Amino acid sequence: MRVTDINPLELARQMTILEFGYFQKIKPAECLNKAWNMEGGEQRAPNVRSVIHTANVLSGWVVVNVLSSKDVKTRANVMKCFIQTGLVCLPYLRCQNGIGLMNIHQELRNLNNFSSMAAIAAGLNSAPVTRLKRTKEMLSQKTWALKADLDSTLDSTRNFSKYKDLLKTVNPPCVPFFGTSPVPLPLLDHPKPKPFEGSAANG
Repeated sequence: MRVTDINPLELARQMTILEFGYFQKIKPAECLNKAWNMEGGEQRAPNVRSVIHTANVLSGWVVVNVLSSKDVKTRANVMKCFIQTGLVCLPYLRCQNGIGLMNIHQELRNLNNFSSMAAIAAGLNSAPVTRLKRTKEMLSQKTWALKADLDSTLDSTRNFSKYKDLLKTVNPPCVPFFGTSPVPLPLLDHPKPKPFEGSAANG
């Protein structure tokens, strides 16, 4: 079976089931001070590491699927399939320019899987895929608009501010993108210092 034989919605569902299975095991302490990046991260934050590893595997899988065919049209169809799948992972299915993504039932719009979405975007934006000039020429303007919407959601400008604003509006459950770290959590690891008696802080 080829990836293009699978409906993008079903593909997104299976990715979400897979990633959420790892994400729901994460303990709050694993997110403190980027424990997964520290020495001994496998022991400090094993579940965060699992989420990140799974996203990396998915990203590589996207690249392999795009490059595995020698036929330009087939490669273009695979790219289109992944672009559609990435957007199904979003909590809305409408591009900024108003172009809709397929006629999918309203109740299925809230997969909220930002991790798989980021993995797909990373795969599509990898060097081997971006060099496929003839393949990209086969994609329609509508498909390029969908990809632009996918990329803009994870725009790193202002420390991923667009993604973070979108994350605040979603209804749980959600699988977040671990490319950005939760800012408030490290503060929980240190007690708040007490002000000196008689200082200006005490009024």
